[in-house]
Amino acid sequence: MHWLVSVIYGPHNRRNKMEFWGSLWDIASHFDGPWLVIGDFNTVLRSFERVGGRDRDPVADYVLEAMDNLGMIELNISGGDFSWRNRREVRPIHSKIDRGLANVDWWSLFPNASLCYLPETMSDHKPLLLYTSPQEPLIYT
Repeated sequence: MHWLVSVIYGPHNRRNKMEFWGSLWDIASHFDGPWLVIGDFNTVLRSFERVGGRDRDPVADYVLEAMDNLGMIELNISGGDFSWRNRREVRPIHSKIDRGLANVDWWSLFPNASLCYLPETMSDHKPLLLYTSPQEPLIYT
């Protein structure tokens, strides 16, 4: 069984985000096997994915439309609602920017897959743990 995993660190600024997402969608249009994209996307897709600061990312509509067109489905995540925080006491911000997306071929191999946010350590991000079946962790980012 062969499949592709892309572990990513998305850019912060809008112009680079559009280029980044365009590159991901270019890969998707040329790869026809099982594919998982996981990591820090640096993109808040929905207003409930952030508390404090701006509601959602300006490129969110573009990303959601591209996900839909390419059949990329977001993995369920346990371990909290947010993966990142700015660690400020004044005007704290909490966001869900770490996630996993997979195409239908990947889901057919791992229909029970999920992610779990682990407790924060030294980083301002929670580590992600990928479960490909209910009891077997596979990737720790």
